[in-house]
Parts: sequence; structure tokens; C-alpha cells
Amino acid sequence: MLFVLLVLALLVSCAACALAWALMARVKRVIGTDPDLASIRSAAAVSVEPGTRIASPVGLVDVSGKPFSLPVGSAQPWVLAFQSLGCAGCRQQLPGYRKFLEEHGIPAERAISLAVGDSADLGWLRSGLEGAGHLVHVDQNSPAVADLQITHWPTYLVVGADDRVVFATRSSARLTASGPRSTARASVPAA
Repeated sequence: MLFVLLVLALLVSCAACALAWALMARVKRVIGTDPDLASIRSAAAVSVEPGTRIASPVGLVDVSGKPFSLPVGSAQPWVLAFQSLGCAGCRQQLPGYRKFLEEHGIPAERAISLAVGDSADLGWLRSGLEGAGHLVHVDQNSPAVADLQITHWPTYLVVGADDRVVFATRSSARLTASGPRSTARASVPAA
């Protein structure tokens, strides 16, 4: 009888060890120390790193047909949003983006949305911005998109007074949550 109890105790302790090991592996994945998870995260990350210098590509034309340049060299921070006209996530996040612009008092001339896709679909973006941002329709292969290697829609960049990205995200919720920090960092030129 004692032998049976010892075997049973050994089996229970082995099961407990296996459960503890499985839990440890799961925790490593959740907190991001697993290399496989890091590769998944990097595939979903924003392609523009903080510190990237933004230059104004030549030949931009806004949706009203007027020549336009990005506000590089401005003494104030500005926001550059990349939207895709066929992107459901862009539509869904537009109210959050607009809220961010309004809450931080960022005027339309310092809030630029570069939209790719069929220009016939510009209506939802134009009406969603309602004058809160400047809208420019570009080709997906234009230098404005290709030079920054934008591949995810939407992508939001907060650009500082030194024309360097201080914050980049694919989520208007993260943009709104980081707003005071990102706009404060953007207001102080780098030394």
C-alpha cells in the first residue's frame, strides 16, 4: 500500500512540475522574452523608428489641387498620418485620431493625412476629418510613402520641431494615450 502511495505522489509531483514549466513558458511569451514572439511583434511594428528625419517630398498636391509641402522646418510639432482609403481599421480609428488633434489643439496645417487608394473613396476621410487635418492623396509608391517604408495602415507619426519622429504608432488609441508625452517631446528641439 505504501508503494502505491509513493508512486501516486511521484506522479502528482511530476504533473505539478509539468504544469509549472508550461506556466513559465506561457509567461515568457506574454511578457515578450520568447524570440518567436519578438519576431511576430516586429512584423506588426511601425516601420518608422523614433529619431527618423522627415523630409518633404516634392510634387505633393492636396485634394483641392493645390501644391503642398510638409511643414518641415516648423518651430512647432506636427502630425503625419498615413491612411489607406480601403482600410477598415483606418475608418474605425479616424474618430480617435481626430479626437487627438482636437484635444491637443493641433491645427489643420500641422496635421497632415497622406491617403493612398482610389481617389473616388476620399469622401469618408474628408468628412471624418472635417477640417481637423490637411488631406493629401498620394500613390502608394510615392516617395512620401516609399521613403519611410510605410506598409501598415494607419500609421501615425508625431514629428518634432527638429523634423524627427518622436512617436510612431499604428493605433489612434495609443496616439491619444501618449499625447501629452509625445507632443511635449515634439515641442523641444533635440540638442
